Amino acid sequence: MLTGPGARLDAYELIRLLGAGGMGEVWLAHDVSLGRKVAVKLLPQGLTEDPHRVARFEQEARAVSGLSHPNICHVYALGRTDEGQRYIAMELVDGTTLRHRLNASHLPLLEALRIASQIAAGASAAHAAGIIHRDLKPENVMIRTDALVKILDFGLAKLSQVGDGSAAGEGATHTVLMTNAGSVVGTVAYMSPEQARGQALDVRTDAWSLGVMLYELAAGRGPFTGQSTSDVLASILEREPDPLVRFEPAAPSELQRIVGKALRKEPGQRYQTMSDLALDLEALRDDLHVKSKTSSGAAAVDTRTTYWSRRRLTRIGVSAAILALAVAAWSMLGSTRRRGATESDAPVQRRLTRLTFDELAWSPTFSPDGRYVAYVSSRSGYSNVWVLATAGGRPIQVTKSSSDESWPDFRRMATRSPSLVVAKASSW
Repeated sequence: MLTGPGARLDAYELIRLLGAGGMGEVWLAHDVSLGRKVAVKLLPQGLTEDPHRVARFEQEARAVSGLSHPNICHVYALGRTDEGQRYIAMELVDGTTLRHRLNASHLPLLEALRIASQIAAGASAAHAAGIIHRDLKPENVMIRTDALVKILDFGLAKLSQVGDGSAAGEGATHTVLMTNAGSVVGTVAYMSPEQARGQALDVRTDAWSLGVMLYELAAGRGPFTGQSTSDVLASILEREPDPLVRFEPAAPSELQRIVGKALRKEPGQRYQTMSDLALDLEALRDDLHVKSKTSSGAAAVDTRTTYWSRRRLTRIGVSAAILALAVAAWSMLGSTRRRGATESDAPVQRRLTRLTFDELAWSPTFSPDGRYVAYVSSRSGYSNVWVLATAGGRPIQVTKSSSDESWPDFRRMATRSPSLVVAKASSW
């Protein structure tokens, strides 16, 4: 089949070539049926000759298309023309790849953490749906013009495996990208040790790949380099990367700890879930933001001290809400005892009730009448405000911002009903 401007693949009319690589060509196309611009990836024939691999890829691509997450590029359709050309129609992202952004200039640390946090959020959502990317790298991450990060190409690593997809073939993707100095920094450089050995993979392989990218975002170079693919693989399997401070003296010690944990060669010592990695990245980013604001004033803030303050607040957010209820119950019981209702000084057994079940929840605040609790949660992919009735029920999302800066506070207005005021973190 001839492909070029004006060619049609079912409902998609090709306009111009956007890029090409080992996983195929990407074209700007027009969706004739819906009248919108899309991106169409034409898969190389060599990747689609094995029906078993194609079936597994299509199954995973359909699963990804069912995800609705701001940090995952949406898949619209999988197709095959009469001539046998297979393609993927997907969301057109107006922006540039993370690789291009890295090559353009050194990223400020706060920007690097913002990008890494969004990658972690998208990958975590995919993991929750049972999908592993297996090929996280800067070429598969797009940054939109509004700074929103999108992960591309879920499932293509599995499609490109050598062999029948057994443990021996799980990690056999060998796309490479050469730098000007001749070092391999492509897909091989982002492989986890278990992937390089051809072992079975789980979500921890994506945590490793994000750790490599985070190192590269901070240091301006990858942690595992070499003059050949074999050199890079040997580095991944046998060597520890240089400390970040060698290339970025301003890198905080907490960032080194996060990167070090993500790059543990033994999967059991690594981040066990991407959500845990996202938590640490968000906490560090918040603390650096506070430090950048404070340093322009009377005194600077120790990053390590503020990190642990924020980390403790984040980790025990749910417990804080429970504690507030316990204090309220204690107060009411104390009042009753003062009125003489209690005839004994025996200890009183008080029952604590868990209100929220979000993995990350913090900054709880109760309405004046005690009927509602508002708190911040990242369950939607961003830090937004949710409200829950203390009597039980499902939480309701109040804000739907992608700025990660919402903060709840109940205020009693002229009426009896309390009103929820949402403040921005920048106004603290």
